[in-house]
Amino acid sequence: MQVILKKDIPQVGRIGELVKVRDGYARNFLIPRSLAVPANPGNLRQFEHHKRLVEFHKKQVQKESEKAATEINGLKVKIERRVNEGGKLFGSLSIQEIVTELEKHKLKLDKRDVEVETIKAEGTYSVKVRLPGDVFATISLIIKGIVDTKEAKRTAKGSKSKAGKSEEPAEETKEEASPEKDSE
Repeated sequence: MQVILKKDIPQVGRIGELVKVRDGYARNFLIPRSLAVPANPGNLRQFEHHKRLVEFHKKQVQKESEKAATEINGLKVKIERRVNEGGKLFGSLSIQEIVTELEKHKLKLDKRDVEVETIKAEGTYSVKVRLPGDVFATISLIIKGIVDTKEAKRTAKGSKSKAGKSEEPAEETKEEASPEKDSE
């Protein structure tokens, strides 16, 4: 089915383009969400008229996005997460968490508009953000680690007990270990 796109859709086309998509995708997703209109003869006539308006609109959106990109470039966003003693995160930081943090800075983005490598340790990362009109901006993402005090205490207790065992002579531990294995 051929449709005329009303908005930019990644991996499908740009606003105002006449594209061919599968029937179900057009009927169930694009048309109900007002992202596209069917390419029938009436809409094709309107398409030619609206094409000029769309070009003007695209230029406006691109100018606005470029202004926003100059403000966004160099923005530093801090996120605090629990880390272990080695500085590695418990789990990884998802793109949705980054988008939520960017919304606090009044940036409304879709998670598909954010490109970042997998984040598993604390540090500074570069995040590429796609704005409307194919304008890209770069944000510095600073991951600050918080060592969990309960975790640190538990780890410290575990290392003390290990240290206490290592102070004992190695011969005694071997002798103690062998009778226990026999009794089991």
